[in-house]
Amino acid sequence: FRDNTVDAAEIAAQEAGNALYTIEVNPEGSGSIGTVRVRYKVPGTAEYREQAWDVPYTGGAVALDQASPAMRLAATACAFSEWLATSPFAAEVSTDQLLQYMNGVPQFYGADGRPAKLEWMIRQAKSSSRNRAGRDSHRDAENAEKQKAGVLLENSSQTGGEL
Repeated sequence: FRDNTVDAAEIAAQEAGNALYTIEVNPEGSGSIGTVRVRYKVPGTAEYREQAWDVPYTGGAVALDQASPAMRLAATACAFSEWLATSPFAAEVSTDQLLQYMNGVPQFYGADGRPAKLEWMIRQAKSSSRNRAGRDSHRDAENAEKQKAGVLLENSSQTGGEL
């Protein structure tokens, strides 16, 4: 973090980054839950500056469906990426749930089309997964019928009988 000779996660002046963490707090604990540190190079100089902020514990978090549009957008984008990667961390994620969290988010961001594009991508994934699930279900049924027929043929040949 403080070694200027190591190329790390650099963000240009016109870029932004988000990091979401899931934490489990001790309700009996005290003090801050962490410290956020930002280090940057002062433009046009060789000087680096670092700032740090404590993150206070303010009690239970707001439910995601009641959170700000920015939080719902960030959480939905993260959960969708985990869902797309079939991550075990997304086992309980559904496209319907993601679409509920996106409710009103594209309108909040107005001219920025990226939230609307995310919502569109989730709808496309939902449609594709429904079609894929239908095909998989049909294929599974066909395979079960073939397996059943194979067992019947095998039993018939072993007993010398007919089907």
